This record gives sequence, structure tokens and C-alpha cells, in this order.
Amino acid sequence: MQSMKTTLMLLSIILFNLTTKAQKWTTYTKADGLANNIVYCMAIDVQGNKWFGFGSFGSGISKFDGNQWTTYNSKNGIIGGIHAIAVNKQGEKWFGTDVDGLYALFGNSSQFTNYHYPESGKFYFVNAIAFDSLGYAWYGTLDGAVYFLASDTFTIYNGLANNDVRSIIIDSLGNKWFATNGGLSKFDGSKWTTYTSTNSGLASNFINALALDAQGNIWVGTGGNGISKFDGKNWVTYTTTDGLANNVVTSITIDSLGNKWFGTYGGGVSKFDGTHWTNYSTTDGLASNTVYCIAIDGEGNKWFGTRGGGVSKLEDETNIIINRSLENQNSKSFSTYPNPAINKTTIKFPYPDNYNLIITDLSGKAVKQFTKLTNDKTLIETDNMESGIYLLSLINQTSGITYRGKLIVSK
Repeated sequence: MQSMKTTLMLLSIILFNLTTKAQKWTTYTKADGLANNIVYCMAIDVQGNKWFGFGSFGSGISKFDGNQWTTYNSKNGIIGGIHAIAVNKQGEKWFGTDVDGLYALFGNSSQFTNYHYPESGKFYFVNAIAFDSLGYAWYGTLDGAVYFLASDTFTIYNGLANNDVRSIIIDSLGNKWFATNGGLSKFDGSKWTTYTSTNSGLASNFINALALDAQGNIWVGTGGNGISKFDGKNWVTYTTTDGLANNVVTSITIDSLGNKWFGTYGGGVSKFDGTHWTNYSTTDGLASNTVYCIAIDGEGNKWFGTRGGGVSKLEDETNIIINRSLENQNSKSFSTYPNPAINKTTIKFPYPDNYNLIITDLSGKAVKQFTKLTNDKTLIETDNMESGIYLLSLINQTSGITYRGKLIVSK
């Protein structure tokens, strides 16, 4: 009996420690190797390298592999400040500048390839980059035109609500959505539809950021009126009254569990799980309360690019402790076979229980979700998934433990 009490006491202490030390903040600045402490944009590639862009002229691009920093700037042929970074499914890195159009890194090359509109000085300021299902690049500029780059050719698409394009997302039907300084524009391949604060429930026509969740909802971050959510029919707006840290929203990212992360101008970061809001600021460990960009790596860590404070990383220590415990027991979190998969794969659970499974791409976008899986294994169809690397989060609904893995889909 005494042994049971001692065990329960030790378990309580462990759980208390996990709860009270559930998160760890790390900040990287110029002193560590970052080229500039004002970070405008970032992306994470297939190998887990973090790429950071700086709006200031000459700072270039910083790459962090977890140990070593590498900076690319004018010495490497890059001109101007970097305002957008994106990685496509082939692993190519694309960078939007404020004076010289696009730069790209292909394969393992360290040589940058430059693309810009043939007319000198026109449409060179690139604010946003996105890739369609064919891997082609769509990019929005300060000059208003949106381009589709294929075989080194450019096509101009007119019909935007405003000439200033801040963000682009592409939904599962192939519709392109553009955040502008005059509203939200959708292009279905032939027709343009624009949503404004006067013809819809959009909170503001000045839009900084867009994100698409697993249910197909569009999340819109505005420049002063909070966040609007659009499900295709209905609009819902969230502001500081609801729990948002600040009504000027600069960036949006959605994690593998469906939590929405919002970077704000002056208010820090807000996390929204659909019901509850959690806010993080400099008092918690964030480097600056103005956050320009957010990215999530393969381990679920959140990276925040800030204005003047460098980059902050929010790490979930609970998952780290659990993963280390599994490693010490020589136990794998779960198995996936075949991996790589062509048409289907099987997820084998650690033991029969109640699980939720979320499959996301490397940008953090959920592509498949399964709830209440109770057998020790389940078959997942992958024939409708594009080739690439996907992150798996298997959540035990009894213990709350999240098991993580990777799946390669090869066609």
C-alpha cells in the first residue's frame, strides 16, 4: 500500500513538472549568426533547414540547419531585401525581393537563379509566393499583377481587388485566393470574385495574411480589424474582444492539431484552438511583440520571426520528454508500412486505444484527418495525395500523448 502511495506521489510530481515546464523558448539573433534581427519571412525545407528573409536591403537570406548558420547576400548575387520565401514539393526554394523579382535555389546548388518580368523595373517587388498542384509558381507584387511562371514565361492576370498583393493561398479545388489592400480576391481559372467589407462580412479590406484549414475555411488576418473566417458562405470575425492579442494581424499558420497561430503587430502571438485563446508575449519569452512571420517544423516547434528581436522558437517540452522516454525503452512511437507509399499505407498503433490521426504537408496544412481510431492498425489511402513528405501526428485520446512520424508518398 505504501509502495502504491509512493508511486502515485512520484507520478503526481512528474505530471506537475510536465505541466509547469511544458514549454521552452529559445531566441536567435545576430549574435548567433542571424543576418538581421528584423525577420520579414521564413520557410522550412524538406530537410528541416530554416530559411529567413530580411526586408532591409543587403541583409539577404539566412539558413539555419539546427547547428550552423549560412548567410547569402549580394556576395552571392542577391539584390534587394527579401519579402517572401516559399518551398515547393520538389524542395526548390523561392525568394521574393523588393527590387529584383524572384530568386530560386534548385537541388543542392548554392547558385541562385533570377527571374523577373522582362520590362525593366516593373512588377519587381514580390510580396507573396504560392505553388499550385502542378508545382508552378504564382506570385503577387506591389504593382498588382499576379504571375504564373511556367517554362520561364510569365502571364499577367488582371481582376484583383487592389494592386498591392500581400498573401496567396490555393485551396483543394485549385482556386487562388489573394489578400490585397482592397479586399480578398478569388480566381477559379476563368472568373474573379472579390469580397470586401461592403459586399460581404469581411472585417476589413486591408489584408495582411491568409491561411486555409483542414475543413476548407479561409482565415483572413486584417490590418486593424482582427481576423475573419470564411467557410464559403458565412463570415465570422474575431477581435481583441474575443481574446486576440491585437487587431493588427501580420501572419497566420495552422499546426497539425488544427490550432491557429496569429502573429500580431505589437500584441505578440495568439493561439486559437477553436474555443480558447492563449496569448504569448515578451513576458513569456517571445523576443518581440511584433511578429511578422510564423513557421512550424517537423517536430511541432513554432518559429516566430520578429521585428527587431530576431527569431524565437517555442518548443513543446512535454513531447520531447515523452519521445526521449520512448527512445530509452528502445520503443518506436508507431510504424508505417509501406513507406514510401504509392497508393496506400498502414499505420500501426503502439497498442489498441482511442486515437486521432492528422496528416499534414511540410507547410503545416492538414491534408487528412481521422478520429476515434480504436484498432491497433488502420489503412490509409494515399492515391489522392501528391508526391512528397508528410508529417503524421497520432494523438492518444486516453493519455493525451502525441506520437509523431513521417510518411513519404511517391507516385
